[in-house]
Amino acid sequence: MDVGKLYHSANKVSFAIVFDFIKNVKHLLKDEIGDRKCKLLDVGTGDGRVLSEIIIKESDLKFEKALGVDINDQMLNFAKKTYVNDLMKFEKLNIEDKKEVTEFLKHHNNFDIATSYYCLQWILDIEQALKNISEFLKPNGIFHFVFLKSFLSESAFIEMANSSKYHEYKNDILKWPCFTHSKNDNIDKYFENILKNTGFTVKLFESKTIIGNFETKEGLKNFFAMMPFLKAMPDGVKEEFLNDYVEKSKMISREHGLSDFEIEASFLNCFVVKCE
Repeated sequence: MDVGKLYHSANKVSFAIVFDFIKNVKHLLKDEIGDRKCKLLDVGTGDGRVLSEIIIKESDLKFEKALGVDINDQMLNFAKKTYVNDLMKFEKLNIEDKKEVTEFLKHHNNFDIATSYYCLQWILDIEQALKNISEFLKPNGIFHFVFLKSFLSESAFIEMANSSKYHEYKNDILKWPCFTHSKNDNIDKYFENILKNTGFTVKLFESKTIIGNFETKEGLKNFFAMMPFLKAMPDGVKEEFLNDYVEKSKMISREHGLSDFEIEASFLNCFVVKCE
């Protein structure tokens, strides 16, 4: 399975959510950047679609350079084949790895803007990642990010991981940081503290709950087929796991007054500026 192609075809819901988040900070971006040309770094760029089709086209900014970085080779290969041009490039980088970042900074630095959407929840040491992102920015550089705090049916994944049926995959599933972060009842305070400690001034800090409609069983399955822990499963087990997940997700949605393929998710939307 090519994760880049799958993500590009299955992420309609998350794409629309990010579009709204970016649209709502356009005035902040314009206030900080004005009409000057800027250099942008997109962290966890995935298939490159958000960078190309929303940030570049819809932000009303002028760009000198845009660089998308990600840790997933298949995502990067898709982005390079689909979106590379004179303005936009893609490279591999683990934003959590200080050694990698130090080497990367020798060639890429002094960015005016950094962005990150649906990336930080996959990172265990968020504070280190934010410190690394800060290193890429000029003084007064902007960082806009959206962090997925939790989603309604993630309890289905945890329940399945603890079941006898999928017990052998328990560690593969629960090792992912997103399940750790979602249990943190003080995640907002955690971010407030590390943003302050990292030297950012907060311009916007809001929690928002959004309902996404995946419309069909296949739409929901294809989206969650990108969960990284599924790589540990043979294809047959993976298919059964996703079918079981959809059934549990439907039950949870109904219990909360939602339709079968709607999922409620909680996000943290932050717009911060690096201190001089």
